[in-house]
Amino acid sequence: MSVPGKQSGSVLILSLVVLLVLTLLGLSGMNTTIMQERMAGNVQEMNSAFQAAEAGLRDGEADVANNVVETTVFNEDCSGGFCEPSKTATEVWDDTTKVDWDDGTNTVQYGTNTGVDALPGVSTQPQYIIEKLQVVDRSSSIKTGFGGYSIADWYRITSVGVGENGQSRVMVQSTYRK
Repeated sequence: MSVPGKQSGSVLILSLVVLLVLTLLGLSGMNTTIMQERMAGNVQEMNSAFQAAEAGLRDGEADVANNVVETTVFNEDCSGGFCEPSKTATEVWDDTTKVDWDDGTNTVQYGTNTGVDALPGVSTQPQYIIEKLQVVDRSSSIKTGFGGYSIADWYRITSVGVGENGQSRVMVQSTYRK
């Protein structure tokens, strides 16, 4: 039995140590949860940017299908978003002297030539460029289903989409035959 007035306070010290350990475990759990929430937000932002870039790509393909004709001018400086392929080691979409994705210089904004409505939930609308690739004469190797031969025009469409908060940017490309 303990005598009143002769307590050493060991229970108090042990309780404070246990309380400190529990507090550290709680803080660690909160940090993990906050990190996972940030990662999920980043994935959602990247997905939003990817979806916007894909929408821009489809808009560019519709632009080629409906608006690009034989008299459409494709040039080295990419004016109007219509480009000739690069003749240097730097690709057109990577050359900021020809295409500036930040301010939209020499790009086509989503919906401009196709009349589709603006995309909701993105900080800026997708942009794209169209490069006219070499004409391919298929007459020597591939016969069409109609019994004749044809020449095909090929286009490379490069689209950039930005996410909801503007922190993510995604670039996608497709090759389109007309």
